[in-house]
Amino acid sequence: MHATVQRYNQQGPQALSDRRHTNPGRQPKLRPEETTQVLQALQSPPPDGGLWTGEKLRRWVVLRLGKRLSLNPIYRPLHTAGFRLKVPRPVGGTRRRRRPIKMPKGRGGEGGGTGGSGLCL
Repeated sequence: MHATVQRYNQQGPQALSDRRHTNPGRQPKLRPEETTQVLQALQSPPPDGGLWTGEKLRRWVVLRLGKRLSLNPIYRPLHTAGFRLKVPRPVGGTRRRRRPIKMPKGRGGEGGGTGGSGLCL
């Protein structure tokens, strides 16, 4: 608040205008040439084989660029470049089958079973 009052005293009412559009924001943690290196690295398989994962990419950035970063500053330029996360779909048997709930006899209608319109879990 003190800085705003001081700026008003020095510059008058125009000092109170919204100045957010003139603020460029924080500089990216990866420079453009480093982002290019990361994008080029993603064109080939990771050093230990398999698919690229966030952790493999983070290790590559530490070893090649000497920067310890969280995944967000690494992912942001990748999304801008059109890369998307690819998560493999579950393979057989990992999905739980739904089965009907058996209702006890004598409650809520005739017979046991669901009659084709019962609840499923």
